[in-house]
Amino acid sequence: MGCTTTTVSLSTFTKPFQSASFSAAAEATSTTTTPTPTTYKSWEKVPLQKPSYNLMKNFNEMQSKTLEELAEVPKPPKNSLTGIVTSDKMNKTCVVAVTRHKMIHKYNVRRNYTNKFKAHDEHDECEIGDTVRISPTRPLSKSKFFAVSEILKKVKKI
Repeated sequence: MGCTTTTVSLSTFTKPFQSASFSAAAEATSTTTTPTPTTYKSWEKVPLQKPSYNLMKNFNEMQSKTLEELAEVPKPPKNSLTGIVTSDKMNKTCVVAVTRHKMIHKYNVRRNYTNKFKAHDEHDECEIGDTVRISPTRPLSKSKFFAVSEILKKVKKI
């Protein structure tokens, strides 16, 4: 079966109480004032339209920086998680509690959900209370699928 395309004029969508002159005027204005939309490929950059002064100021500041200055702050990997170490009693393994938020719009309430993940800690550097970033790896054991990529904040010892 072939695919057919149907072209429908604007006059077919006019309501019965509208006059014919209104529909003819609507057709005339719609054909002359409709700009052709510009389509962009997914890899092309879409041009900005009328940026505000603050955006331009930030853009000019970014342009004045060198590539080395911009590369100083690396972004974390997309699928990495940040959490707090809750247990470090196993050898080369720590348990990290990751807290996420979910908004329940019906009740206008934000709920916290906590998941615990076992993460591989090669040098046993993590202690209870440290804030760490974990990233997924190949399965290292039955329940260990993450590795500690960096320690963001060490807990202070008293």
